[in-house]
Amino acid sequence: MGPGRHDLRRLHRPRRRDRHALGGPAVSALDGVSWVGLTFVDVFGLLNSVQLPAERFDAAVSDGEPFDGSALEGRARYLEADMLLRPDPGSVLRLDHGIARAVCDVLTLDGK
Repeated sequence: MGPGRHDLRRLHRPRRRDRHALGGPAVSALDGVSWVGLTFVDVFGLLNSVQLPAERFDAAVSDGEPFDGSALEGRARYLEADMLLRPDPGSVLRLDHGIARAVCDVLTLDGK
């Protein structure tokens, strides 16, 4: 590999400690947290967030958290109205005052 080139497999490979969705550092990072902001980027590159009570975070990791995807573009995408946010437990970041955030994948209801 030449200068300025990156091995994308190495850059995007999850670290071993982040592989267990319901255990390890991600769960312990939620101790004392009341709310988790589920963050995602839309097709225009704008950051969006949905607030979730921390006690529902584990279920969101395993099953996804439903949200109204049509609201992202002023209801222009009616066919994609119901979508799921699936948080990456390795991306949990504690903020101040009992709040954390996690980066999410946006999926259709069938998990794609």
